[in-house]
Amino acid sequence: MLGDRRTNNARRYPAEFLVAKALGIEGTGRIEWTDHDVLCVTTKLEVKSTGTVQAFRPARPGDPHRYSQT
Repeated sequence: MLGDRRTNNARRYPAEFLVAKALGIEGTGRIEWTDHDVLCVTTKLEVKSTGTVQAFRPARPGDPHRYSQT
């Protein structure tokens, strides 16, 4: 059960599934608190997901979303 898909912790499951599926990795399951989300042969991948709809109210309604890479 995913619950409210607007929350960050619910969005990660389909994102990790899609990445694993695209890489041809199936049936590995998800283990919480590991240092990776998807294991591809010897490469550990951490999957990130984001969304423009959030479960909480924005601090300033009407502000455009800004994303940055760190």
